[in-house]
Amino acid sequence: MSAHVRTDLSEPLQYLLIVEDENGQIRKGDLVMFYAAGQGIIDMPANSFTRFFTTQSLEIDGTFALVSLADIKQYEMDIEEGNPKEFRAWEGRAPVYNGDNIVCVDWYQITTIYYSDGTIEEFVDFLYTQCYGGSGGVGGGGNGSTPPDQTHYPVTRRVTFTVASVSAAYEGWTLYADYNLSGECYPGTPSQSYFTGPPVPVDGSGTSNSHMLFHSGTMHSVPWHSWYLVFQLQANNVSLLTGNKTAKAQFSAHLTFPNQSPVRHRYPGNSKTWPAAIALH
Repeated sequence: MSAHVRTDLSEPLQYLLIVEDENGQIRKGDLVMFYAAGQGIIDMPANSFTRFFTTQSLEIDGTFALVSLADIKQYEMDIEEGNPKEFRAWEGRAPVYNGDNIVCVDWYQITTIYYSDGTIEEFVDFLYTQCYGGSGGVGGGGNGSTPPDQTHYPVTRRVTFTVASVSAAYEGWTLYADYNLSGECYPGTPSQSYFTGPPVPVDGSGTSNSHMLFHSGTMHSVPWHSWYLVFQLQANNVSLLTGNKTAKAQFSAHLTFPNQSPVRHRYPGNSKTWPAAIALH
């Protein structure tokens, strides 16, 4: 049982999360605790973990918490109406070593708030200093009985986010955007992970409708059809925020239905942020 189970929320659903590498070998393990906001929820929906780690969204609202097997609290994300509302990461900074094999770590809580207009705001709060080993014991707080693992390596992850979607008998499409996210992954302390560059658009040229998924048969791709659709990229802006701990993309397009009378236009657009602590793992 973890020492970090919250008593101010509902009884958590608990899962052992095993992460494998590309060769099927176990790379790491963590404890996931999900505090559901609703009543009577006894399990998370199918594919919830895949959805959370790739899109930071869920079908049900609540708080998603990750704790290492060494019982070091890593992060929590509040999900509201399926999307991120607040992200809290616990980061151990500047470990100090001395001759008595004592390791002291300053622990901080980094809180990121996501606003409905796509902007974010970050707050950093010092929590305590914790010392491990030697005869000095543990002082100041309590986040595990061993110092955080500082192992790290470069990774690249591919992500997709849905920009907009319409589903109707006469018009059905989804506009999505693909990116590669590259950075330095700290598997033992995800909060220390960071991006080494902004998101790299996949098929960033935007010269075709490769960002479109059609739901109404093939009519949107047939030039003579009344609902033929023409895609034009308007913007695909990328950036890094919060000290390279957050990646952001803003994607917008101009959709034209030239065979409609009068000609119809749509201007779908949206933004997406990815915390390195989640997206690079």
